[in-house]
Amino acid sequence: MAEEIEEFEESYEEEEEIVEEYVEQTTTTTVSEDAQMLQSGLQVRKVRKKVKVDTSKFMTPYLAHSQKMLDQYSHNVYRKAYEMSKGQPTAFISDTPEMIRIRKAQEQLSEVKYRMEGNKTRTTSMYGGEAREIAHVKHVSELISKVLYRQKWDETKDRYLLPPDAPELVLAVKNAANYSKKRYTEDWDAEKTMCYPYSDSPELRRVAKAQEVFSDIRYKKGHDQRKAKYTSLADPPEYELARKAANQRSDLKYKEDYNKNVKGQWCETPYFDVATARVAMENLSSKRYTKDWEDKKDQIYFMQTDTPVYGTNKKAGIASSEIKYKKEYEKQKAQADYNTLPATENPLLRQLRYAGTILSDKVYKSSYEKARGSSINYCDTPKFQMDSVLKQFTHARYTEKYDNVVKGSLRRQL
Repeated sequence: MAEEIEEFEESYEEEEEIVEEYVEQTTTTTVSEDAQMLQSGLQVRKVRKKVKVDTSKFMTPYLAHSQKMLDQYSHNVYRKAYEMSKGQPTAFISDTPEMIRIRKAQEQLSEVKYRMEGNKTRTTSMYGGEAREIAHVKHVSELISKVLYRQKWDETKDRYLLPPDAPELVLAVKNAANYSKKRYTEDWDAEKTMCYPYSDSPELRRVAKAQEVFSDIRYKKGHDQRKAKYTSLADPPEYELARKAANQRSDLKYKEDYNKNVKGQWCETPYFDVATARVAMENLSSKRYTKDWEDKKDQIYFMQTDTPVYGTNKKAGIASSEIKYKKEYEKQKAQADYNTLPATENPLLRQLRYAGTILSDKVYKSSYEKARGSSINYCDTPKFQMDSVLKQFTHARYTEKYDNVVKGSLRRQL
């Protein structure tokens, strides 16, 4: 009898270990096992054990970030802010600091300005061939390419197996247990047995509540109930100015004012204003100007060749005439101008020629093609020359001179 009790206790401990291993993969669960304790008079004893696991060790940075985003962009937060600002009047925010900052950022990122900057830098020499830097960048991009990575993975994926106890696999199993649909359906199946009607299900209650929240009828009803409980604020000055400007420019407002105050009513004619306007119109009228011109047109007492316009056109024709130019050239051809420099010594031409040489793609490519296949000696590189200069200022050279000169003199004095 004692041997049977000891064997049962060992089997019960093994069953509890298995249950605890299963509980570690879930958040909270209830386990019930039937343990038989063969004692005198008692044959069966039920054990109910509840284990609660700390879920913080399953919280990964990704899950923490997702929970934070849910808290920030939750519909409950949005509805709370909407309910708080529902009865407040609107305000104009056309020139707030945030809008000014956004407008400046849009001007900086404008495509027109981007193209203008590109047109300014278009004249600079940019070589688009196969340079060393470009070849290196291409090689690095090929190494990082996702296509090559997938090709390599497809070639080697059948040569090894992922171990079953890898940390990634364990984490995936835990996440699958936390987000399993099976546990959700188990809770729902347990609630279905309580004989709730379908019209009173949690989904329909949630949908009905959401419809009540977003219902226009409910919103208008609540607004009508609160209308007599508060007084509206005065309109801001910007809104008043915009409303006055709209009324002044409105055709309906103009016609209404005309029909109300002007049409069908007698008023004194402003004779002085009408006379002033008539004189101004006569002075600015093109008809009167043409009338004076028509009267003087037939009284021409000078020749057309004596007009200033004719003289100006004649001088311009003489100045631009090829015959006059050739005549002047034949006169001055034999005369030497000692103040004129040749093209090779003119400072302006030399400067332009030098600038064209610097910005020339042909000269740049020729020097690059000459040095493309040859290698530079390391002793002639700027880095080696700079290192040789900095070697004189190294810490080792400084400490060596300090030990030999300063410390040695102090020891000799002592």
